[in-house]
Amino acid sequence: PAAIPFATRHILAEIALLIDRLTLRGSGASGEPLGILNSPSIATASGAGLTHAATLDVQDSVGDALNESSAWVASRGVAKLLAARQKFTGSDRA
Repeated sequence: PAAIPFATRHILAEIALLIDRLTLRGSGASGEPLGILNSPSIATASGAGLTHAATLDVQDSVGDALNESSAWVASRGVAKLLAARQKFTGSDRA
């Protein structure tokens, strides 16, 4: 009986990870849903070109679909990298 809550938490955590993976990276094949990162209609920016200006370009490309429910998806490492990048030429202050 004491193992049931532990097993339930473990199973629910695994299901949550699977849902996250499929939502973000699903292949769209063999019964998997097409994940956000594999959708050709989703604006993305990555690599060395991922600058503050590039993120603003992605926001601009979304147009009117950008609203209060819109979100960025990034790993902790990418979020840290972006936070450390220069935002303005000559200064990080507006």
